[in-house]
Amino acid sequence: MLERLLYAAADLFSIEGHPITLTASIGVTFAEQHSDLSAEKLIRQADQAMYHAKIAGKNRFYVFNPEDDQDARLRFDTINEIRSGLVKDEFVLYYQPKVAIRSGNIIGFEALIRWQHPTKGLLSPASFVPIISMHPLAIEPRQLGA
Repeated sequence: MLERLLYAAADLFSIEGHPITLTASIGVTFAEQHSDLSAEKLIRQADQAMYHAKIAGKNRFYVFNPEDDQDARLRFDTINEIRSGLVKDEFVLYYQPKVAIRSGNIIGFEALIRWQHPTKGLLSPASFVPIISMHPLAIEPRQLGA
């Protein structure tokens, strides 16, 4: 049925001799019998599914997946924690010397970022860099001395 709806939306038609082409993005969710979902939550789920359909390309549908919702919430919460950590200067740099093996001389330094999380302790970049790598937070300018 969803594919028929997409096909119907994509039918070429004209207005005053001008050809018009439409595409649709459809988000689907289900009100399960054993679940007590509010109308607002159903609309939010359908909207989130529609967003996934739009990301996938034109003329698509996506059925809401509760696991995706939980992942999205966790990602959102973590990004907010990272943003807060940046504001509170919880990120620290450690400098590790680079040593020439043959001579033993220091030939440079490597900067290593760590997050001094208030409850989780010192976190490596593996716990936060992948989460923000494709997020605008990764490139937001920061006011020095702010």
